[in-house]
Amino acid sequence: MCHFGTWYSQFYSILSFVFYF
Repeated sequence: MCHFGTWYSQFYSILSFVFYF
């Protein structure tokens, strides 16, 4: 679960990008 924070950050970034458009 060490990389969970990293993948979650990327997922949130993509989600924000999608919601932006």
